[in-house]
Amino acid sequence: MEILFVTGSAALASAVSRTLESAGHTAFAATTVDEFDRAIADHVNGPFDAVLVDDLTPAPLLDRLTTALDDASTATAISSATIAPSNASPSRTPTQRHDRRPRIALLVTPSMASNDDVRNALASRFSPDVTIVKPFGDAELLSYMALLQNDDPTHDDVPTLLIHGDLTLDTHRQRAYYRGTDHPIALSPREYSALEALIRADGEFLSFDELSRLVFGDGAGFADRRSVMDTTMYSLTRKLRRLGFFITQHGHHYRIR
Repeated sequence: MEILFVTGSAALASAVSRTLESAGHTAFAATTVDEFDRAIADHVNGPFDAVLVDDLTPAPLLDRLTTALDDASTATAISSATIAPSNASPSRTPTQRHDRRPRIALLVTPSMASNDDVRNALASRFSPDVTIVKPFGDAELLSYMALLQNDDPTHDDVPTLLIHGDLTLDTHRQRAYYRGTDHPIALSPREYSALEALIRADGEFLSFDELSRLVFGDGAGFADRRSVMDTTMYSLTRKLRRLGFFITQHGHHYRIR
């Protein structure tokens, strides 16, 4: 993918760009309006596939991006044809415009994530497809980029990703991965179902009965599934512990942190 990243931090811009490019993406980073205009002028392959927006980006740069997205919303995504700066080279020929808008990921600072006004204002302004809470690891960032790249509602066979730190779940194919989709985790179907249920609970405890229903459905009897569920949770807990993830048990309730 070709990705535009706007931020107020040169260090973050450099780190994110290196991570994206190491995975085969093309990254354009901007920390100022001038850098933003240069990125647009240098990008001649049509619209960007995705835009990453840091919530600590300076206001003038956010305003420039907002203008670019508003200009693009009627017919195309950001491209050199959309908002080419006045000092762009006259020999540069704008590429054909495409009838789509780039996917948007919002990078959120935890201290700001608790501020409803700030969060809602940014969400309203940019309508992000995903929100990434800082700090995040390389694998988590690339998992979100894979989610944006594969999020095509016209295809039923593309993965739908569920991300929890360095864990990535392909809910379409019911597969789990650690630190990117190049590292699958060997899970049984029941172990996968239990893990997905715990991740979807988002840090809240699930009772044994709730997990059993999600894993087995309503058809199996309680007595039949208790021993199998106990074995499933024991095995899943051991496998995740080796990767640094812990399933907490409180009585007959479970959660993953």
